[in-house]
Amino acid sequence: MNYPSNHETITWQEASIKLSQLKEYTNNPRKITKEMLDKLASHIKEDGYHQRIIVDNDYTIIGGHQRKKALYMAGYDDETEIEVLIPTRKLTPEEIDRLNIRDNLAFGEYDFDVLTERFDLEELLSFGMDKEMLTPIFDKAMLEEIGEEEEIELGGEATARLGDIYLLGSHRLMCGDSTNPQHVEKLMDGAKPILMVTDPPYGVEYDPKWREGCDLGVGKRSKGKVLNDDRYDWSDAYSLFTGDIAYIWHSAKYTHKFAENIENSGFELISLIFWAKQHFVISRGDYHNQHEPLWYAVRKGKKHNWQGKRDQSSVWEIENNNSFGNSNKEETFGHGTQKPTECMLRPILNNSAQGESVYDPFGGSGTTLIACERSKRNCYMMELSPAYVDVIIKRWEKETNKKAVLVNE
Repeated sequence: MNYPSNHETITWQEASIKLSQLKEYTNNPRKITKEMLDKLASHIKEDGYHQRIIVDNDYTIIGGHQRKKALYMAGYDDETEIEVLIPTRKLTPEEIDRLNIRDNLAFGEYDFDVLTERFDLEELLSFGMDKEMLTPIFDKAMLEEIGEEEEIELGGEATARLGDIYLLGSHRLMCGDSTNPQHVEKLMDGAKPILMVTDPPYGVEYDPKWREGCDLGVGKRSKGKVLNDDRYDWSDAYSLFTGDIAYIWHSAKYTHKFAENIENSGFELISLIFWAKQHFVISRGDYHNQHEPLWYAVRKGKKHNWQGKRDQSSVWEIENNNSFGNSNKEETFGHGTQKPTECMLRPILNNSAQGESVYDPFGGSGTTLIACERSKRNCYMMELSPAYVDVIIKRWEKETNKKAVLVNE
């Protein structure tokens, strides 16, 4: 490193002084929250005083103002003698300012692979690392959920059976296969929804369990398995939809494949919309995705039935479920890829009117149905998994304080 020619290296020595002899540096820019000060005092109680306070010749603190406060909080008093670092000569005002800033800089970085191999999240937080420091390896939702309610698991044996049909107010829910024409016909019972809003399996073989092996399975995270997530071609399901407008969520990895499948089902691609999340979700990739794409398509030669405003962007900034710092967190219901209700509500509001019908061939945890309930649309929903049919029913019953009715026509 090239220093200025007039630079004189500072040398230091240890000295023992009383805590009461320390003087505050009036120009100290460093602040600390009560939470962090309490944590610092706790560390001193547990580990002892081992990080030396740095002072000038007259005992004015250069680095360690917060440590002084924490020492008192940890039970030290004015007469307690502590070791400090003191220069062998008087420092200039410029040197004091420089040292004051540099003492509070963190020049090092962490090997996050080593951290995740050796420690879990709660341990790292207890050691004093703050949430912002850990966001490169743990998503913020997990950090927020420390100490909160455990994850919502799926129940035991499912009540629903394949072929069952339930009435949920004005909505119809079937435990069935959306690629089976007989099942779809039975679900519809003559209805002809104009809009399809769905979040099908992405073909990415979603595995929510891997985080547990990396000490990332912390807090209330949805770990439900997604059926058929080794497949991305759902043309046979799309082709059984007789309406004209479709919104289909999908994986960025297979955007082009989903586009082909949608077009092969008789639709024209209108727009590619991106859900921009307020934080990324940790993954095993080089980059952690902070977005999900949504194809907006209309049947060739048909009208868009646009009901929304004309000032809308193709980037939707919607907070993830259980987001960091979000006091209006939406509960998760066990499905590994559950989306916020707004992700389904926006298409419904933009391309349908109250009283009209919406189809979702891949019900999941029932988010589209809840969006229809809140917007006064009628939802026709298919879900293959009996366990998730139970989840959808429980979720709707919790939303409305009503009871679903098994009809089995």
